[in-house]
Amino acid sequence: MVSGPYPLELRRRAVHAVLNTRDQYPSEWQAILANSERFGIRTAETLRTWVRKAEADGEHDAAEATATPSTVEGNVGPGAAPAAPQPSDIDRLNGENAELRCTIGRLAAVVALLADELNRQIPDV
Repeated sequence: MVSGPYPLELRRRAVHAVLNTRDQYPSEWQAILANSERFGIRTAETLRTWVRKAEADGEHDAAEATATPSTVEGNVGPGAAPAAPQPSDIDRLNGENAELRCTIGRLAAVVALLADELNRQIPDV
């Protein structure tokens, strides 16, 4: 996959999640919408593009066959399956993510106000 603002591992996990959960939704688009929100991907269209590319390249089959175990606490050894995140963990992380996004928005607004004030204070040369 092409590089961009999202790490390659996040892309792989998001695509994998869509491919594994799309039968649990009324449509593939709804699976993409749900997973794009879950992984913090700004637009569902971005995830849809990754899914289409993975399907065209056959990457999702290779990724599933060569998946390496993650280093999640509780894994017993090599080849052990990663522990599934608990719904409470996901809810907690989604809440933290929302708080951080709000904080970033407020900080951006403050920076814009300070820059505007600074521009007014410095005389044109």
